Amino acid sequence: MQAIWKLRIYRESCAGLDGLGETGYLSTHAAQLARILGFQGRWDEAADFLAMADRATNPGDMASLILCGSARALILTHAGEHAQAELHAREAVRLAETTDAIESHGHALLDLATVLESAGKQAEAAAATEAALRLFEQKESAPMIARARERLGALTV
Repeated sequence: MQAIWKLRIYRESCAGLDGLGETGYLSTHAAQLARILGFQGRWDEAADFLAMADRATNPGDMASLILCGSARALILTHAGEHAQAELHAREAVRLAETTDAIESHGHALLDLATVLESAGKQAEAAAATEAALRLFEQKESAPMIARARERLGALTV
């Protein structure tokens, strides 16, 4: 149910912002929507919103650059382009490391873990998930701590 609300809110936000010609928030919202759609397996729509985010993203907008990199990595992973996906995911993490956005950094690490797991790199995926868990613990984000622990458990079984 929460995913349905997120989709609706981000879609409406993107449509409204695009209609106004506002790019600052549009880039972030479109990139986040691309990630959400990707996680739902709606890859064509994800690619469309990533393209929207790419068009709207300012070169200095770290939040959007991180989200675009992660979304691109997830889309490439789905397409089986694991090496390119890993490059984009690692770049998103590298960018996140330059900010004080702990939760964004954690999400970028989880997306990297998804990419690594898809490429059969379980140990590296577990290490990225552990790093994300530490960040979520630092932020005291209970839902993300639970999600990271669940993913870590699945990786180490």
